[in-house]
This record gives sequence, C-alpha cells and structure tokens, in this order.
Amino acid sequence: MRQPPILSEALRLFFPLAALHGAGWPFLWVVIGGYALPFADAVPRRGAR
Repeated sequence: MRQPPILSEALRLFFPLAALHGAGWPFLWVVIGGYALPFADAVPRRGAR
C-alpha cells in the first residue's frame, strides 16, 4: 500500500523533530533543574517539623 505524498513528507519532517524533542527534554531537565522535580520543596517531608 502506497502512502499519500503528504503523509510521507510529514513523517519525513516531523518524526526526526519529535525524536530530538523527546531526547532533548530530559537532558535539559537535568542541566537546568539539577534533577529537581518541580515544586518538590513545597511537599512536606516525613518527620520534618
């Protein structure tokens, strides 16, 4: 089954972009946030007073 040309072009353009986006965000999260989860300091810790 032959794909329509627009689908072929869309996959050719956007699949690599989506892969780079998926690979880049965890790296940026670590570099910018330092492994920190957002709002992690707002959650009270067990045993902390």
